[in-house]
This record gives sequence, structure tokens and C-alpha cells, in this order.
Amino acid sequence: MIRHRKSLFTGLQKLLLGLSLILTPRPTAAETPQTGLWNGYLGHLNVAECSNPSASEVTLRLTLRGSGGETLATRTAAIPGRGAIHLILNDLSPGGIADRYGTYLVETMAGPPLTDCLTLIYRLAPADASERVQYAFALPPSAALSGASAGIFNSMNPSGSSTPVLNWLTVLNTGETSFNAGIERYLPDGTLSGVSQIAALAPGERRDLALGHPEGQVVGLYRIVPADPAAEYGAFLARYSPNASGSFDFAFPLPSRQGSCNLGPLPASTMDPATNWAEVANTGSLPLPVEIEVRDRNGAVLYLQERMLSPYAQAHLYLNELIGERNIGSFSVRCPGDEAGALLVQSLYYGRAAEGGVAWAYVSQASVQTVGALRLTAPLNTNLGAANWASIVAGSGAVVLDLSIFNQAGSLVAAGATGLAPKQSQHLALHEMSGQDFAGVAEIEVAEEGSGTHNELLRVFPDRTGNVDYVMNVSFSRSASSSSSSSSSSSGGASSSSSSSGADPSTLPRLALSDFHYEGAFRLPADPYGASELSFSEGPLEYNAHNHSIYIVGHSHHQAIAEFDVPELVRSSTLADLRMASAPRQAFATVLERPSGGNPQALNRIGGLELVDGPGGPELLVHAYEYYDAPGDNSHTTLVIKDAARLQSSAVVGYHTLQGGAGHVTGWVSPVPPVWQPLIGGTHITGQSSGIPIIGRTSVGPSAFAFDPAALAGQGAVQADVATTRLLDFSLAAPLHDDLSNDSRTNHLWTHLSRAVYGLIVPGTRTYLTLGYSGGHQSGVGYKITQDDGNTCGGYCSYLAADNYQYYWLWDVNDLLAVKSGTLAAHEVRPYDYGIFNTPFETDALGGGTFDPASGLLYLTVQRADSGQGPYANPPVVIAYRFLAD
Repeated sequence: MIRHRKSLFTGLQKLLLGLSLILTPRPTAAETPQTGLWNGYLGHLNVAECSNPSASEVTLRLTLRGSGGETLATRTAAIPGRGAIHLILNDLSPGGIADRYGTYLVETMAGPPLTDCLTLIYRLAPADASERVQYAFALPPSAALSGASAGIFNSMNPSGSSTPVLNWLTVLNTGETSFNAGIERYLPDGTLSGVSQIAALAPGERRDLALGHPEGQVVGLYRIVPADPAAEYGAFLARYSPNASGSFDFAFPLPSRQGSCNLGPLPASTMDPATNWAEVANTGSLPLPVEIEVRDRNGAVLYLQERMLSPYAQAHLYLNELIGERNIGSFSVRCPGDEAGALLVQSLYYGRAAEGGVAWAYVSQASVQTVGALRLTAPLNTNLGAANWASIVAGSGAVVLDLSIFNQAGSLVAAGATGLAPKQSQHLALHEMSGQDFAGVAEIEVAEEGSGTHNELLRVFPDRTGNVDYVMNVSFSRSASSSSSSSSSSSGGASSSSSSSGADPSTLPRLALSDFHYEGAFRLPADPYGASELSFSEGPLEYNAHNHSIYIVGHSHHQAIAEFDVPELVRSSTLADLRMASAPRQAFATVLERPSGGNPQALNRIGGLELVDGPGGPELLVHAYEYYDAPGDNSHTTLVIKDAARLQSSAVVGYHTLQGGAGHVTGWVSPVPPVWQPLIGGTHITGQSSGIPIIGRTSVGPSAFAFDPAALAGQGAVQADVATTRLLDFSLAAPLHDDLSNDSRTNHLWTHLSRAVYGLIVPGTRTYLTLGYSGGHQSGVGYKITQDDGNTCGGYCSYLAADNYQYYWLWDVNDLLAVKSGTLAAHEVRPYDYGIFNTPFETDALGGGTFDPASGLLYLTVQRADSGQGPYANPPVVIAYRFLAD
């Protein structure tokens, strides 16, 4: 049991009420760590406030590390669904953390990998002082940066004192190799004033550098320019303002950012009263025209000005003159036209002390706009009489907000709703919903109809006389709206790319091949487990967000399914560098013969898997087909494993029949982003393609059929005619390309050797992505020929043995909607882009895919890529991608 540390004053015990938790060990971690930061200097109290936005319990492990990455302590704890825990970091290490700084890792051990941990840092006032805290601020988890990032340093003292404000830049190596970077400093007009170096920063190491205040009271821009643009790191600037009495007036952090022209609005506020400055910086190397707009609380324009910012230059705007005293409003900065600029925009607030000087300060930073329905969560704490205000600024459309308050056990204690007009600003008193002496989680469901809102939580601490003592802001964690989720793989997701049902998705961008970002890979053991093994696996798989695991189909002769935990991804193209998954949490189990009615159509291949919500918990939908259906008379398509947690013993219901034809709908299954569901006509996409015998019974090109798995989940009887909506489909009479043997040697689209194994409507885009393999595009395709390497083929093959590769086809969803509306035939659609899809493990085939909307990761199996486990072993390697367009 972790117990409360002795307080410097009695009220602190209320503030930390409920921070004790029982810590129990767990065997293995199951998620790539999230990195938090702590600072034990200046007598800081460091509290990790971890909240769980999902409905399922999460078990996490927190590893406290020193500045060099060394482990100081490790603890494990469970968080109820919608609940929270608070952990005092000062107490974790036996030696304490005084006069040290470092990081901590948060790893999900069990349950959805959705936990967010903020570090709340308090510098407490003496017990006899009228104030309770000298300052307090929240540090979000360190964002993974790569390439150049920037921020504004400012050692000018807003109280008028001659003592400069301290600016400390923290750089953290979150990668796996040594990190080196230059730190460039620019004057406000953009003139380069100096360059310093960060050399040989070890993996996990954190280093703090003085910036600005060694030169006195100055203002400038800093840029972190890594020697390796692909190297990952984290960075933030912290400003501390010492005063003449030896204490501090304020402190706050500013995470380093990569600039953008697509920034949302920020609050303007002179409440308390306060001084409010807008800071704008051009972090790019080209002059940039910008338009600065200030509005009142009702959205009326107060100020509109265009100005040109030189490269690396700044502009500062005194907002008090525009919105007035003790008032709120908003401001935004945008790039007119189509400039691809790199702006930093932030709003600084300095609370005025009654006796003069500054009593508190914090900063709001503009974020890249997101459009759509969002769920926002933040830790709520009203102990010590603290007011908790949600500060909301609407974008270009009206928004509706549903408010919910949960206690630390995850129980709902209050709920309400409100709305904002376009560009309106509002402060919502969440403390009036929760009551005082409360700790828990605030959740806001945002139904957006225009551009993204700005959202943050303000904790306002009163002093012992009831006046404002200190104000700090706490960032909301953004996730996909829970009301939009349609499958267990997407519930409680953490993707910020889902779009509102009120937005027009037809205008979303199209994905490009350059938008794929390789996140890493892992290996799977070739040993036999239960009824099968992974050598000669054909590769269909499904991600399980509940366990951070995958279901995967084993050896092609067995068609059995197992569940493996996902180990930490390693971004490498060298097989030996990758982590090996441990033995499966569920061994291979055969399922095709287990329905109560048997398998009358002799289906013997599994084409796709999808985890869906059933009334008793997750169920596993399994598409199956007959490998050699010569008559083309199969109609059965699907069975359902009723308890996905019991592959060996669960009841299995089937075979169901989906409309569209067994050779057209029995491959992949993927979730449809919520914004597309009412237009597409279903919550999921299923498809299949040629590349399997017999071509006449398949779609001769990737297909797409929309359907709703709710028609199957929870059903105890066979469903004989499950409705689908045809969106993309081909036949031998109307193929994707009519020269399937590529006799012309000009067909780079689709041949007899082409096969799609996975399809997905990529969130945040209007692209239907299909992936698989193809061949014969250079040398042509023959039947039972002898290839150039002497191999005699048993069927179709390329004349050149090397003329085979992983392949992609990208389709515009607007074309699929044209099929649905009847203005375009399903076989008339053509991809807007296609070609070779090079992965870090370049075998000639992909086997399957699965997408996790929560993490935004696409997992793919690369067939026969692992040759390091024995002379006859060849299990697939699982690789993961993120979409940069997302």
C-alpha cells in the first residue's frame, strides 16, 4: 500500500484524497510505453494523475526513471473503466526524488491501451503563508517528435522586476539510438543569434538546458534541429519566475511544437484581472502572411489584421486593449490562401496580484484543428476548494456538449448538456456538477459541425481568505466519440481523426503512398501451440483492443485461430532487432467444423476476422470460403465464435450467408469511420478478390460491400440472408483489367497473379485502401510455364520469377458512393493510385491486415518473412503503419 506523504499543510491531504492504491504485480507488459516527466527540484511535489477513458478496466505499470534513463522504481495498478488513480511520484523511489529530474514510463498490462497520465507539479507555500501553493502546473505525456520543432523563450519579467524569468529547455531521447541536435536561437525579428548543441543524448536520457535568461531579459525563438530527421525525441520549455523574497510568482510549461497553418482558435481572457498576450511565431524559412483575428465572447469580430512574418520572426499582441478588462473572448491566426506555413500560436495569461506584480500565470497553445465528434477527458479535482472550469472556444460551426463526471471508481455522479454558437467562448463550471472535495474524471462529448474547438480545464485554487491564489490549466485528452463506435476494436479509441456526422466527408483529402509511416514490427513464434503453428500461415489477423493482442490464423492445412499478445514495436528492418511475442494467451483452436449444423459446404479457408460486440462480451466473426470451389456454388460465408475469450470451448454459430456472393464477401472485414457510416450504408466493409481458385466465382479486382455485424452478433440461430450494400465489385466478364495475362506488357493494374488481402476506409480521408500482392507486370503471366529460374509452375505464374511484389490500390470513396447511388457501375470504378508497396521485409506477399482506430495503427502480416527460427519455419512478421494524413 502506498501511503500519503506528510503534508506541509493540512489542506494538502484533502487535495491528495484518494491517492493511495494497492499495487499488484502483473507478468508482462502489452503496450509501447507512454513517457511522462517529473521534476524533484525546488521541493516539488509530483503527482501522476492517470485516467482511463474506456469502459473496461485497465492495468498499468509505471516505471520511474532518472535523467539518464535508469530505473528508480516500478509500480503496477488497476484503473476502473471511466475511473482514475493518483500516484505520488515522490514516494515511489526509496531514495526519493529531491533535487533530481527524470521521466516515467506508463505501460498497459491488461485492457485497452488508452490510459493518459498527466504529471501535476506543485511547489507548496509555507504553512503560515496566506497562499497555499506558490505555483502548480500540469505536464502532459511527452509527444513523440521527429524533425525540427520550435518554441518561444521569454525571460522578460511581467511584474517589472529586474530578475529575469528562468527558461529551461528539456530534451528527452525517446528513441533507441543516441540523439544529436542543434539548438538554434533567433531574435524576435528572425535574426539568428546563436547555435548550441545537444550531443550523444542516450536512449531514455533527459537533459535540461538554460535558454534566454543567461543573457538577461530577452525574447526569442528556439528551434531543435536533429542531426537525424527521423530520430524521435520529446521537448518542452518551462518558465519559472523567481521573486525578491526567494520564492516564485509563477511557473508553467510550453511543449515544443512543429508549426502549422491549420491551427484552431485560442481563448482570450482578462479575468481575475489578468494581462493577456498573444504570441505568434513563424518557424519556417520563408516569409509568411498571416491574418490575426480577435473576437468577443459571443463571436463578434473585434480586431482583424494582416501582417507579414519574416522567417523565424515573432509578433506579440496585447489582448486587454481589444477584449477589455475582466472579460473573455478568443483569437485565432491563420494563413490566407493555401500557404503551407509553420506557425506557433499561444496565449499567455498573467494574473495580477492585489499588491502589484504577478500572482499566477499559465499558457494555452493552439493545436492543429480536428473536425468531428470527439470525447474529451481530463482529471477533475476540487479539493482545497478548487474551482474547475472547462474553457471552450467553438470553431466555425455550432457545437453541442454533453458533460459527464465520474468518480475515481468510474461511477457516474453528474451529467448535463450545453451548446455553443459558432466562434463563441464559454467557461463551464464543472465544480458545480461534482461538488467540493472531489477527485475523478471530467468527460465532454463534443458534437462538432464546423472546424475544431479549443478545450482545456482550468483549476483555480483559492487562498486562505477566499481570493484567487493560483490558476493552472490541464489539457484534455482527445479520443473518438464513444457514441460513434460500432465495434469493440473502436470503442474508447484515441484517434483524433474521426469526423462529425454533420461534416461533409466527400471533401476530405485522399491518401497518398507517402502518408504511410512505418511504426515498427514484431515476430511471432514458430512453435506449435494446440492445434496448429504459424509456419505456412496465410496471414488473416484481427486486433483485440481489450487485451492489446491479435487473433491470427495458423498453418494453411489447419485453419486454426490463436491469440497472441502484441509485444513492443521496434522500428527496424532487421529481423534480429524485433521483439518476439510470447506464447499465446489462447492456443490454436480449429473452428470450421464446430457449428452445430456442421460444415455442409466444406469451407476450408479462413478469409477474414473481426471482433464485434455481443450481449455477453466480444464475439469473433470469421469469414470462410472453399479454396477450390470449382462449381462456384458455395453460399455460406460466415460463422461467429460466441466467446472470443474461449476459442477452445466457445459455442460457434454458423454458417450465416452474406448477400453478394461467397467469392466476393468472404475476405477482409474492417470498421467504417463513423462519418462515412450513414453514407456507406453500414458500420463495416467486407471484401474479397481473385487470386484464389476459381477465378469465375470471385471478384476480379478488390471488392467492397458495406454491412452491419450487429445482424450476426448475439444471434443464436443461422442468418440466411444478411443484407450488404455493393460498393465495388468485378467479375470475369467485367474485370478490373481485361488483359489478365498481361500479353501487352502494359498492364500494371491487375493480373492473374493479383490478390487483395485487406481493405480499409482510412479515417480522416476519403480513401478506400486495399493491399495485397501482384505479379507479371513486367514479364507477363503464363499458365504452367517454366520460369527463368527453372521452376515449373503448377498454375499461373510470371515468366520472370522475381516479377512478384507486395501491391496497393487506392480508391476514392466518392466513387463508391456513386455506385451506391446508381450513377456508376460497381465494375466501372478505377483506383486513383496503385503500385508496388515496399515494406521493410520485402517478401512478395502480404497475408492480411487489421486496423485499430484507438491507436490509429494498421497491422499487416508479411508472409514467410521470418526465416530465423529454423530451416523449415517461416511464420509471418507483423508490421505496423500509421497514416500521416490522419
